[in-house]
Amino acid sequence: MQNGPGNELQPISVSAPARDIGTITEEIQAIKYQARVVALYVAVELGRRLVEAKELLPHGEWGDWLRDKADIKPSTANNYMRLYEEYGASQLTLFGASVKSQTLENLPMSKALLLLSVPAEEREEFAQDVNAEDLSVRELKAAIEQRDMLKKALEMKTQQKKDLEEKYHALKQAQIDALNKASEAEQLQGQLEQMTEQVEREQAVAEHLRIELEKAQKDPKIPKATLDKLKKEAAEAAQKAANEAAQKELEAARTKAERATAEAIKAKNAASEAERRAADAEKKLKTASPEVAAFKALFDSVQASVQKLRGMIETVRGTDPETADKLSKALHAFGESL
Repeated sequence: MQNGPGNELQPISVSAPARDIGTITEEIQAIKYQARVVALYVAVELGRRLVEAKELLPHGEWGDWLRDKADIKPSTANNYMRLYEEYGASQLTLFGASVKSQTLENLPMSKALLLLSVPAEEREEFAQDVNAEDLSVRELKAAIEQRDMLKKALEMKTQQKKDLEEKYHALKQAQIDALNKASEAEQLQGQLEQMTEQVEREQAVAEHLRIELEKAQKDPKIPKATLDKLKKEAAEAAQKAANEAAQKELEAARTKAERATAEAIKAKNAASEAERRAADAEKKLKTASPEVAAFKALFDSVQASVQKLRGMIETVRGTDPETADKLSKALHAFGESL
C-alpha cells in the first residue's frame, strides 16, 4: 500500500504497563536499602585507607590531617576504622571492596555499628539468630540490649552457683573441723579427768597415812620400827601429793582441755554459720531466674536514666522554670503509667 496525501502510516505506540503506587514504593525502599548497604562497603574502604594513613603520619599530625586534608571528624574516622577492622576483608577482591562475613555484608552501616557491641566471636551467630537484616535499627538495638541483659543474668546465675558450691565446701570443712575439735576436746577432757583422779587418790593416800601416823604416835604400844615405817610412808605420800611438777602438769592439762573445749564450741558455731549461709545461697539460687535478673538489670538502667532526667530538669529550671515544671509533670505521669 502506497502512501498518499491523507494516507500516511502512523507510528504504532506501545504503552508501558501501568505502575501502581505500591510498586513504586517498594522500588524506592529497595533503592534506599541498597544505598545503605553500599554505605557499609564505602565505610569499610574508607576505614582501610584511614588505618593506612594513620600508620604513615608522624605522631601528632593525625588530628590536623583529618581536619585539613580528609575533612572527616575524629569520631567518624574512628567508626570507619572500627568497621574496617571488624568487618573488612584483609584483601580487596577483583570486584573491589568486600566484607568478610556473608551474614553481615548486607547490613547497613547503622546496624553494623550497633553490632560492634557484640563480641566478634558471637556477632555473626547473633545476627543470624535475630535475623538482623530484617530488623529496624531500633529493633536490633533492643535485641542487643536484651542479649546483654540475659547474658548478665546467666553470669549472675553461674556466679551464684559457684558461690553455693564454695559455701557447701566450706560447710563440709567446717563440720569436719567441728567434729575433730570436739573429739580432741573430749580426749583431753578424759585425760584431765584421769590425772585429776590420780592426784586426788594420791592426796587421799597421803591424808590417810597422816591420820594413821598421828594415831600411832599417840599409841605407846606401837613398836618404833612400825612407827618409823609409817613416818616414812606418810612423808613419801605427802611429797608425792604435793609434787610441784605434777601440779603444773595437771594445770597445763586443765588449760589445754579448756582451750580445746572453747575451740570445739567455736568450730561448732562456725559450722552452724556455714550451714546457714549455704542454705541462704541455695535459696537464692532456686529463686533466681534469668528473667528476674534481666528485670533487675533493666530496672537499674531505668533508675539511672530517671536520675539523669531529673538532673536535666533541674538544669532547665534555672533558666526556664515553666518548661521545667512541664517536664517534671511528664516524668511523673510516666512513672504513674508504670
